[in-house]
Amino acid sequence: MASALEIELDEIDWTAWADEPFPLYRRLRDEAPVYWDERNHTYVLTRHDDVYGVLLDPGRFSSIPLDILEGRQPPTSEIRQADAPRHRFVRNIVGPLFNPAAMRSREEIIRAIVREIVDAAEGPDVIEVSTAIATPLPAWVALGLIGLPQARHERFNQLMDERLEMILTRGSRAESSEADLARLASVREQMWEMVVPVIAERRAQPENDAISRILAKQEEVGKEELSDDVFLNMLLELVTGGFETTQHLIEMLISHLADHPDLWARLGEDRALIPKAIEEMLRWRSPVQALGRRAVEDVVLHGVTIPENAWVTVAYGSANRDEREFADPDTYDVDRELRRHVAFSAGVHYCPGAPVSRAETRLLMEELLDRYRTVERAGPSLPSPNPMPGKPGKILGWRQVPVHFAR
Repeated sequence: MASALEIELDEIDWTAWADEPFPLYRRLRDEAPVYWDERNHTYVLTRHDDVYGVLLDPGRFSSIPLDILEGRQPPTSEIRQADAPRHRFVRNIVGPLFNPAAMRSREEIIRAIVREIVDAAEGPDVIEVSTAIATPLPAWVALGLIGLPQARHERFNQLMDERLEMILTRGSRAESSEADLARLASVREQMWEMVVPVIAERRAQPENDAISRILAKQEEVGKEELSDDVFLNMLLELVTGGFETTQHLIEMLISHLADHPDLWARLGEDRALIPKAIEEMLRWRSPVQALGRRAVEDVVLHGVTIPENAWVTVAYGSANRDEREFADPDTYDVDRELRRHVAFSAGVHYCPGAPVSRAETRLLMEELLDRYRTVERAGPSLPSPNPMPGKPGKILGWRQVPVHFAR
């Protein structure tokens, strides 16, 4: 692969940089902080202040894509693809389930899940972290938070994977075909059929889960305001939002620790460092590298006019490596005093599942450090697949992290 300095900026092949985009980000920050990506019809923002500014300005940068606004595609998220007041209405329904106080009340439940998953992973000399730990943990916790019984988790996850693949593939084309929409509708119908019996149970006996909260709100405001489609979209967004970020955070943290036994020892001696290690990994290799906004009006940044209704890619991964904001940003430093990293976004669309992700990862690290004296690499970590080649902002993570834990 050519170095970032050797490529023409008007010929960026995002696929070539998908697994290690940081040298390219640096060049864009220095030379083209508002980069027009003609192939993908998007303006890419890479400096921290610009990314942060967009996230804090929903009045000028909408979360509703133009094709959804104009009815060419149906929305897939009632939380992510909505603006105020609708976004506030939907978010407030489930928000209390995910705040730090709620996470503290659920800590022992999550700790028990962690122990069961680590127990199941033990045995072989080499543990593949992604498959054995990082994937099942957030899936189990997220589906438990929405209220789906454990017996239905495996099938629901399979359907989630099918749905996500279809949505990402659809996102690479201008319009959806009738066949695409029919397949997506079939998957949604199967998922809804799994949720309906739980709704009947929660109607008779509510619990502290997302299904109970959404059901109560639906009965309060009616299905015209909160339809069954919206009900399902909210559940799916909660599962998706709480799954991939945590999965890849766990993979990347353990992969890094396998290469740095001194840091593993420090965390074992001083558990107060665990949250700092998590935050620094979120900054250093942000699982969500980019998301998008739509310019509501003409906006001028760095002498470039972003026209009304243009799509803007805000590169979280670049913002979190901006030397204008973070000293020595390409170095992972557990002692860094962090502020304003945007791995979980910022502003009104700050990720509601952030406390869940932090709690799961912290509790997992505490359990692993309790059990194991060291962690050693047992093979190379392999990058996660890229579902949307040629586009900026791949989800960053590993699909294989083979390690050996020593008691």
